[in-house]
Amino acid sequence: MDARTYPGRGLSLLQLAFSLNEELKRTASSSPITLDQVSQLDNEISAALATIRERRNTFSHINRLPFDILSLIPIHLPSQKDRFRASFVCRHWRRTFLQRAELWSELVLSKGEDYVKTLLERAKGSQLVVNVGRSGHQKVPTSTMSLLSPHTNQIRDLGFAHHGWADIQAFMDINPGPFPLLDTLTFDLAIQGRLGISGVMVPPSTRLFSTAVNLKNFCFYTTPAWAPPLSHFVFPNLVVFDFTVRPWEPFCALQLLDFLETSPMLQRLKMNIMASISLHGIPQERVVVLPNVKDIDVTVTYIDPGYEIATYISCPSVASMVLTLKEGSDTMISEGIFPTPDLWNTIIRQYTRSPVEELTLSLNTIDFVTCTLNLRTSDATVIELCLVVKTYGEDNNEVHHEVFTEATNTILDYHQLANVKRVSICHNYDCLDTTPTTHISNEAGRLFKSLGPLDELTIYRCDAQPYSRFFLSTLEGHPEEPAVFPPIKKLTISHPMCQSDEAFTATVLGLARSRNALGVPFESLLVRAGGLPAEFEAELRPWVGNVEYCYEELDEELDDEY
Repeated sequence: MDARTYPGRGLSLLQLAFSLNEELKRTASSSPITLDQVSQLDNEISAALATIRERRNTFSHINRLPFDILSLIPIHLPSQKDRFRASFVCRHWRRTFLQRAELWSELVLSKGEDYVKTLLERAKGSQLVVNVGRSGHQKVPTSTMSLLSPHTNQIRDLGFAHHGWADIQAFMDINPGPFPLLDTLTFDLAIQGRLGISGVMVPPSTRLFSTAVNLKNFCFYTTPAWAPPLSHFVFPNLVVFDFTVRPWEPFCALQLLDFLETSPMLQRLKMNIMASISLHGIPQERVVVLPNVKDIDVTVTYIDPGYEIATYISCPSVASMVLTLKEGSDTMISEGIFPTPDLWNTIIRQYTRSPVEELTLSLNTIDFVTCTLNLRTSDATVIELCLVVKTYGEDNNEVHHEVFTEATNTILDYHQLANVKRVSICHNYDCLDTTPTTHISNEAGRLFKSLGPLDELTIYRCDAQPYSRFFLSTLEGHPEEPAVFPPIKKLTISHPMCQSDEAFTATVLGLARSRNALGVPFESLLVRAGGLPAEFEAELRPWVGNVEYCYEELDEELDDEY
């Protein structure tokens, strides 16, 4: 007899022991006794003992946890495998966990038919998270996929990992829907050669997942020749679109623009295009307006026409726009590593509503060259232009020069540069010899001459000498050349990279005297550094309105975030 159905289950422990003792007496006094009676008595005794043990276990501390607290334990376990293990701790835990249907709602179809059946029974009517994953080259059997057919209206999250398109089409043939609750759809399409698949993908004749009218998140990682065009998908309520195009096949940008135009509710757009981009068929004047997008992140690998794709999209309500170009070590640096003036000003115009007031240039040449140009408007909209170039050994300095020159040109190309009020420069590089330092000075001079009056100039983790040389009253060797630079209310030098304290203090003192002699002294000067001479602050006071010196060690973690 099962302990769960034993007749004495509702009795107290004393009543259960008394009833069991009376049953033993009755059986012993009756004669003759049969084998069936002995077997029945044995089953009843076993069931009674199981009930006694279960009741005894209720006195242990772990089983006296309130139901609402005990039921939270599986939520904090890192994997479904751990949830299965927890359900075998004891009967009490098992009953508690099995009552929480949502704990068993994550299904990985590649784990087999019995596994899927068990979880579907436990999940009951809960919303389902389904991963149609492959196991190596092994496809998910049709019989396993068909188990979902009665439950498609429960699926909230559906993912296809490392599949060929034929696998996804097979799933759709077996489970056509509807998918009224589907919130997140992920396609991570494998490179077909790795799956032993040959031939070209045949596009479907109808739109895909057409019943998923409430889809909010669409992640599509693909190679163009092996997946259907985006025109086969229409999700009118889409909020987040994460799109990756792998290399080896050209990507037609027209299908992307058509898809975006059918997604008016989109709020976040992320694109990583590693393939070459074709603009064939796109009228030059076409612009897709996405009125609700707040965050857009575009990464391209090929220069031409990588930047152009951003000019065909306008996001008037955007809060953050990031445009990144990644170049490999085998790519020659050219004048096209940053957008042309027309493209650059078009991008700024289509992604901002207010004037740009703050500009940050960050250049790092440690290990490889990275350059970030950040523009912030008066309403806190941010446009960020990033460049990542892998270099090796002796090429680093040469690439550094070219990137810095092109970054300066791009800043100067902005037609409203004179309206910028705050400028920050972070230039983290290995120790440079005379030639690179001169190059930095020349480029810094071109930049500063083009700026209007500044509320603040911040030089962060730079050698102050090349950035201050052109602020001196006369140029060494060119005394006839006037120093025409904008007034600066506040200068902040943070964690300077200098060869010695003496060289740094001499540079800053010379800069302060020069600005004062020209009649445009700094209203405020702030220095953050690890240690400078005690008299440094007093020596500056005659030349600057307000001087602040903060002893501050460099925080490497914060430096990484800068």
